[in-house]
Amino acid sequence: MAWFDAKRLDIPPLLSASERDAGALWAAALDALSGRASPRRRAALAAATSPLELLPASLRVAARTSELRAWITSGALSLLRGAVERLTDGAQALALVPVPTGADLKRDPRRDFASFIASPGNAATRERIRRLVHEEPSVPVLVYGAPGSGKTHLLQCAATALRERHGDAARVLTGDSLVLQLVEALWNDGLDTFRARLDAASSLVLDGLEALEGRDATQDELARALGAAAERGAPVLLASARQGPQSRQIVPALAARLGACETFELTAPGWETRVAIILDRVRAWDARATPDVAAHLASALRSDLDRLDAVLTRLMAESGAASGLEDPALVDQILDGPSAANCPPSPEQVIELVARHFGVRLRELRSTSRAARTSTPRQIAIYLLRRHCGLSYPEVARHFRRHHTTALHSDRLVQRQLQTDTGLRATVVLLEKELRSGVERGR
Repeated sequence: MAWFDAKRLDIPPLLSASERDAGALWAAALDALSGRASPRRRAALAAATSPLELLPASLRVAARTSELRAWITSGALSLLRGAVERLTDGAQALALVPVPTGADLKRDPRRDFASFIASPGNAATRERIRRLVHEEPSVPVLVYGAPGSGKTHLLQCAATALRERHGDAARVLTGDSLVLQLVEALWNDGLDTFRARLDAASSLVLDGLEALEGRDATQDELARALGAAAERGAPVLLASARQGPQSRQIVPALAARLGACETFELTAPGWETRVAIILDRVRAWDARATPDVAAHLASALRSDLDRLDAVLTRLMAESGAASGLEDPALVDQILDGPSAANCPPSPEQVIELVARHFGVRLRELRSTSRAARTSTPRQIAIYLLRRHCGLSYPEVARHFRRHHTTALHSDRLVQRQLQTDTGLRATVVLLEKELRSGVERGR
């Protein structure tokens, strides 16, 4: 019965627990780079990022936008993705959330009303919720809608604003967490404390009301808390997958309270709204997406936009030197094929591909010649080996019978040139596309 440990079940806000889990996983991912990055480099990566939360399918991490281009071209983003997937046995994907400055790292941009792009049918609801958190409301608000309609996102935006306004006195809960807190209170004979915490709330936000169906005792406590909040004039915002009062599993006291709510239905964002959301998220990376790419992603993800940050992180990592998502065929290939983080090519595949592309022989590529005809392909091969094969500089250098400092210089030279040389960028993107196709054919 270790789960029912009184100290461990002195339940803190769920987000704090999530942040602790996210922090541990992110620290482990950075430590996993010890063989590829110096302590100074790993410290710089840690300083430019901040773990936000650990979700069932992804680790969300804020990262400074100004750092992301260098991470992509250096391969650091691919390495971090691979580290997270290996540490979680593929259960979590890395989902980077770009932020403008270091000062923004602790503030999740997805928890701000500006991040909620509403469809025409949902715009009025967004504005009503925005008013609720900035004004003294006369009635509580209930938002309902099917999964993917944006209920949780909208409530998170409201919760952020209420916490900024009321501090820790703002109570933000899920239906599941409320049930667990009542279980703990009953087990520890702490019902009075449980009620006092709810009654002391300056505002109350509860997501996942449907989790209370069949939990009559929790429903009775919520009905009592809603009554107390109404007497205090405290803002109340609830969300459910269904219209609560219509459920037969809602006790009369709670049904009466829900019936007094101002009720709004959220509908899943339409195709046009999804395209707008995707374009907005890509812009946060300081990158570009063509309408064809955005349209493809909108159709592929449908209403499951919770995956968007993880999908964009994978696309940005595997599109390599590209400054954006402008090649629909490459995006299709990445989305449809296995993750490059899970099936890296062999060094021989990389070297043979580069030699074939530039029309040089393998022995020329490994020769001591410094002629541009061989040195440029050699530098590109070194860059690709570092980025896609997970080799250290000494390991890369041995493939070309050179010192590791030569491999280091070549890799950094290509990284710098990719920032300004559009021709080189196009060549590297093409090579990575061919490399990915070759790996998939060999599976």
